[in-house]
Amino acid sequence: MSDKVKIVLNSNGIRELLHSGGIESALMQAGNKVQAKAGANFGVTAFTMPSRSVVRVSAINKDGIKENVDNNVLLKALH
Repeated sequence: MSDKVKIVLNSNGIRELLHSGGIESALMQAGNKVQAKAGANFGVTAFTMPSRSVVRVSAINKDGIKENVDNNVLLKALH
């Protein structure tokens, strides 16, 4: 005998949480760790979307692009 539980999320509250300073800080920490593992040819960029904060780690030059294509550096830096 199981009762069904219905959870209703507060969209404005979730949006506010995903834009909060704590989430942005945690994302930057994670992005910086990935960038440090990937190397000097990769950089971290932070920006805000309408629904959330985003951090992107990507190649910053042709050497980084080639390194990532040849060795999947960014994917390996996630582990």
